[in-house]
Amino acid sequence: MKSSITGKEMQRMVKEEVLIFRKEEFPILYHYFLCEDSGEEFTDGAMDNLNVIQAYNQYRTQMGPVPLNFISIFEYAAMQDDIDITYQEFQNGGIGEFFKPHPNREFNASLFDEGELLTMTTIMDRFRNISTADIINLSHEEAAWSDSFNEKKKISYDYAFKLLNA
Repeated sequence: MKSSITGKEMQRMVKEEVLIFRKEEFPILYHYFLCEDSGEEFTDGAMDNLNVIQAYNQYRTQMGPVPLNFISIFEYAAMQDDIDITYQEFQNGGIGEFFKPHPNREFNASLFDEGELLTMTTIMDRFRNISTADIINLSHEEAAWSDSFNEKKKISYDYAFKLLNA
């Protein structure tokens, strides 16, 4: 990769670093390009993905409330060109996934019954203008999260009937 500052080729580097992911700190081997003239560090999409995946894998191993193979569902959908997965950095320095419909994939309402469509519409209307960080904060007010997080327990679907922020 060439430096956007000097136009010179940059060396690929690796260093130990702590990455904040979902409010947790994870040690990773941070991959980046170094512009030797300016001292600036750069990454590309592949390196960003590699860096985040290291933290995500550690997080997934530690945290019980996330179902097993949770990310595999989304990875499969991405491989089928149903969705695109990108990563975003939050104001607090944390990094999280952002799932978007693939631009070449049209929504097929015939795959869902009337109740499922109503549920999706209700959720879309409720959270349309709410940021990811605010949704995380809302979810952390729920008993499902507070009762499960410290002990890293799986969240029971029974909590769906006790939602405060629905």
